[in-house]
Amino acid sequence: MGPNRPLRRTILVVDIQGFNRPERSNPSRVKLRATLFALLEAALGRAEVNRRQYALGDTGDGAYLLIDSDVSEAALLESLMPELQLGLKEYNRGRRDAAMMRLRVVLHTGYVTKDAHGWAGGDLNFAFRLLDSRPLREELRATSSPLALMVSEAVYEGVVRDGWGAIEPSEYRRVEFETKETRGQAWLRSTGGEIPRHDREPEARPVAARQRDSSGGVIFESGSTVDVGGDVIGGDQINYGRG
Repeated sequence: MGPNRPLRRTILVVDIQGFNRPERSNPSRVKLRATLFALLEAALGRAEVNRRQYALGDTGDGAYLLIDSDVSEAALLESLMPELQLGLKEYNRGRRDAAMMRLRVVLHTGYVTKDAHGWAGGDLNFAFRLLDSRPLREELRATSSPLALMVSEAVYEGVVRDGWGAIEPSEYRRVEFETKETRGQAWLRSTGGEIPRHDREPEARPVAARQRDSSGGVIFESGSTVDVGGDVIGGDQINYGRG
């Protein structure tokens, strides 16, 4: 297969709310970014997504994950989202507003291609349009939850609608959006309560340190500990400091 041929991937994109707020200093932004990557890696490990099964990219005020097609989108909604929400709640506990982290999250599926500079494709662009949409922004502003989740029409029709596993279709509502030159429909998950965790307790996985690869993405080395401004993340535990 040629290096630039399209690959089907599950696309997960996240953005830190108010990253450029004037009351946030550059050191605090650096800490938020480091914490975001550490929380994503920890949630992926707890959801039993192997590090060889995804590529992780940096967007400055957020990140994107391109997850192999052999990882079920239903499993991501059942396991990854609750783990990420839990990690955010623990990190935010006792922190001042400017130090807290809240995320907009989008789950989509489609085709991407890789070149010498990273990943690209119309489906990846579409996921970022959803991430920037007014309905998702308003949902996060209106809730006390640390994250707001939107899924694309494709994910809803293929996974959510049939209620696989612990997924509750009634918790999602259809919204219209228009962002730049893109118009369409997507589905917001109601954030009035907790995203339920899956009943099964997955095997603990070590949290790893991260490094950048030559394409600008992020790769992980196993067996190490991440210290994010006093929040030590290692093994299957996250010990939150109060910086």
